[in-house]
Amino acid sequence: MKSKNVWIAMVAVWMVFASAMAAEARHFRPAFGDREIGRDLVGLKALLELKLSDSQQEQMKNIIGKYEDQREVLRDKMMEAGREIRTVLKAETFDEGNARNAFRAAAQVKEELFVLRAKMISELKAVLTPEQLDLVKERRAQKLERKKERFRAVPQNIGE
Repeated sequence: MKSKNVWIAMVAVWMVFASAMAAEARHFRPAFGDREIGRDLVGLKALLELKLSDSQQEQMKNIIGKYEDQREVLRDKMMEAGREIRTVLKAETFDEGNARNAFRAAAQVKEELFVLRAKMISELKAVLTPEQLDLVKERRAQKLERKKERFRAVPQNIGE
């Protein structure tokens, strides 16, 4: 029974991460090279490998819950900023001032989301043991290597 509860708690924590990431991924992303912003602390498989204690699971749930309201407000603002950008892009005539203002508004919200996420991830990492942190780093390195491999597989003459 205890292992079932552990499994449910781990899946719940992962689902919160995944839903937050999916919600943010739908929004306009300013072109600041922030492709890694908003990524999960760790994937589901690695999360299961962390073997979080009951105490760690509870602490993580509390940390995530602490930021949920702020993240929801910022996600709503990001959606509104994205709508404003689409409105500017669809306008019959181009207005540089409107374009700049819409982009700045989106960038400001994106910055707030980034800082909030960084705070949350910092607190989540503080809950993990050094061994668990090493596993997270290892998984991230593996993910980066897979991305590099996919990039190398793309023909270099695309678009010529």
